[in-house]
Order: sequence, then C-alpha cells, then structure tokens
Amino acid sequence: MLEFELTTEDFVAFSIYGTLNAPAVQKRSAQLRIVASAAMFVGLGLAAGLQDGWLYGLVAGLIAAVVFWLIWPPLWAWTTKRNVVRLAKSGGLGRPGPCRIWVDQDGVHDATLDGTSTVSWRGIERVEETATHAFIFVGPIQAYIIPKRAGASAVADFLAAVRAGLATA
Repeated sequence: MLEFELTTEDFVAFSIYGTLNAPAVQKRSAQLRIVASAAMFVGLGLAAGLQDGWLYGLVAGLIAAVVFWLIWPPLWAWTTKRNVVRLAKSGGLGRPGPCRIWVDQDGVHDATLDGTSTVSWRGIERVEETATHAFIFVGPIQAYIIPKRAGASAVADFLAAVRAGLATA
C-alpha cells in the first residue's frame, strides 16, 4: 500500500502527460498539422501568387507551410499546457488531498477524500512512468496518479506488484 498526498501539480503533470501522449490526441494533432500546413501553402500561395506571380506564390506558400510544420509540435505542447493550467486554476482537474492505493488479487484500489474505487486487472490498460510520476492507465486519458515523491523504492515495488498482477490477468 502506498499513502501520499495528491496535489494540484500532480493532476497538472498527469493531464499534460496524458494529453500529449494519448494515441487519439496524437492522431488529431497530426491531422491538424497536415491540414493547417496545407492551408498555409494554398492560402498564402494563392494570395501571393495572384499579386506577384505564380512562382513567387509557390515559394511563399511553401515557406509558410514548412515554417508552420516545424513550429506545430512546440505550439501544440504549449497550448495544451496553458489550457491544463487554466483548468487546474478553476479546480477542474481533481481534488487534492490524501490518497491510499493498494493492490490485491482483484486489482488496484484507491481511497481519497471523495471515496474509494477499484479497477480489476482486466480494466488496466498500461503502466507508464515519468521522472516524477507513475500512471496506471484505466482508460485512454484516465489513470491512477502516483507521485514518486512517495518514495522511489516503495513506488518501484508497488509498480512491480501491479505489473505482476497484469501478467496473471
């Protein structure tokens, strides 16, 4: 069993990580990158081409599309982080407070100020880690959040137990 205090910063860390690494979100970001780059190429290309000739329009549109293609990943990350921080300030990410999390033959359980929850081994999709947190995903962007400040060896032991439980499920 692990016991720790969940903070707003923990919810922010998960929301940013989960959003930027979720396959569906990555796919949507890639689609937006392609469409927006093509729109830059066509839009600026046509506007410049109509005014200064087709060759100038082609070059201007291509440059604009390449620049947008290159700045999109950091722009997407920055926008995501900004939106998550805004949501956190409004209290929309989760309720900070004490948390207990444990495993048994049935799955993973947690207890917070809001109540308890249980997810069976079959309900756990994956376990991922960053330098500061571990996340036990129970949905595409839903997870148990475990801050590593709870103790590196305790967290490592807990995650080993979770992975062992997943292997037998």
